[in-house]
Amino acid sequence: MGNKLVDLCEQALAMKGDYDFGNLKYIGTGGLISKRVVKVILEFDMQLSGKEEHLYLIECNSDHPNQKYYCIAKEEVDDRWELKVDRFRILTAMLAEYTTKYRGLGYGPFRIVKGVETLTSARGLGLGKKLYTILVDDLKWTLMGDQEQYAGARNLWTSLSNSPGFKVDIVELATGKVIAKDVNLQDALDERIWTDEDLKLTGTKEERMRGRFNRLVLTKVI
Repeated sequence: MGNKLVDLCEQALAMKGDYDFGNLKYIGTGGLISKRVVKVILEFDMQLSGKEEHLYLIECNSDHPNQKYYCIAKEEVDDRWELKVDRFRILTAMLAEYTTKYRGLGYGPFRIVKGVETLTSARGLGLGKKLYTILVDDLKWTLMGDQEQYAGARNLWTSLSNSPGFKVDIVELATGKVIAKDVNLQDALDERIWTDEDLKLTGTKEERMRGRFNRLVLTKVI
């Protein structure tokens, strides 16, 4: 029973719907966070809705010691109080967990992507892909998808794998092997990675085991 439970927990499950952390209000207060409690990693300019914006990549603490939020943010005056102050408005955020557990795969330390969310009003502007690009290209990180992938995350990984310059590999955690390099995912239910959550208990043995231990790795942006 124990081994079967481990098998199910290690599947990359394609979860129904889309996960929403809470529209980013969980970082700071109401989506605004003090500049004094974050670390600014870099600054850059980006076109958003036809207007050039000066943006920041910032690091914010989470409740877990090995997990942090990495966010694209812009400056905004917080006028909710009598004393107006400049804060950061979070536009998109990634919760990532640092681990050295899978060094045997040959990539070095990973940041496991636990979740990504973009502010509702900023969706469709390319901020999610920009965040992945900065973390991998500028910071030279290696990102790994986690074991539960909602529709939005699967769509983003699929888009990255089919975009020029992005290199996405498939690794098998059980054997410590890279089983496919520089893949182009077929869709958001690519059978090499994801097992539909409805099949995890009711499907055939092959359907239940599909995607077991397999994870996606974003290695570089060319």
